[in-house]
Amino acid sequence: MNKAELMQALRKETGLSRSKAKEVVDLFFDEMTEGLAKGDRVEIRGFCSIFVKNYKGYTGRNPKTGELVQIKPKKLPFFKCGKELKERVDNEQTGGKKKFDGKHFTARETRLLEQVAFVFKQADADQMKEASHLKNEPWDRTKKEKGMLAKID
Repeated sequence: MNKAELMQALRKETGLSRSKAKEVVDLFFDEMTEGLAKGDRVEIRGFCSIFVKNYKGYTGRNPKTGELVQIKPKKLPFFKCGKELKERVDNEQTGGKKKFDGKHFTARETRLLEQVAFVFKQADADQMKEASHLKNEPWDRTKKEKGMLAKID
């Protein structure tokens, strides 16, 4: 999506004129740009956060000639994707379902499958422990596993 498509979507959703939609989109990007230029952080919950990273100067090398070149310090905007955006993009690829053992399931189905797999794993570990009559072996439950079993019970 480019700026023109964004303006078109805004016009379609709100019924604004072309000039008003352009004004709104320009205002949005201008305010974000001004904030970043001042060193402020721009955060749109669920979508992204953009902040300025400071890079120190360093000595580089010209790839054509091989001579040493002094690179000046610089500031660059850094985009960090939000959790909701990541999940939405991932869900679009999987049709709204998460991957579990190569197949796609909803989040609820995935949680249930993980719990069932965990219970079977624990049953196998308990049988191995009883069969060998050994204690404190690797198949003993960890604190995390005990917590998961408590949730299931």
